[in-house]
Amino acid sequence: MKKITLYSSSGRARRAGDAAGSAAFPAVASEGVPGVGPALATRAALGDVVVYVTNNAMHYHGDYLPRLAGHGAPVGPDRVVTSARASALYLREAMPGVRRVLAVGAAGLERELREAGFDVVTAAYAATRMGQEGIDGWAAAEQWATAAPQGL
Repeated sequence: MKKITLYSSSGRARRAGDAAGSAAFPAVASEGVPGVGPALATRAALGDVVVYVTNNAMHYHGDYLPRLAGHGAPVGPDRVVTSARASALYLREAMPGVRRVLAVGAAGLERELREAGFDVVTAAYAATRMGQEGIDGWAAAEQWATAAPQGL
């Protein structure tokens, strides 16, 4: 029977005294927890499916690949799940009729939504258009919230 090993490193799991981080992940330690990469490689060699999970929606899941591989961890693009990726995949499956989405979040969320097949409207674009067209954002949100349960 195959086992699934989930590994989550949120930046709190870092070596003592390492607060610098890296250029790609400034809030996360640049060095992994000693021994974790080889331990996960051993689990994978024994047949476990190793999946990396994070609630950080700022980064695209592929951005984690070089960092994880650099620590000796077994990794592939289908083995990293961010909250943005999980949200995009869920939305695609749960609401197949939805084609266009308003992304209010970081670039990682926007990229995951695009990769899942959505036409992404960024919050910056929406705000610019609202300003250009004199749209009251609060009134528009209220109108949308009232209409949304009716299938709009």
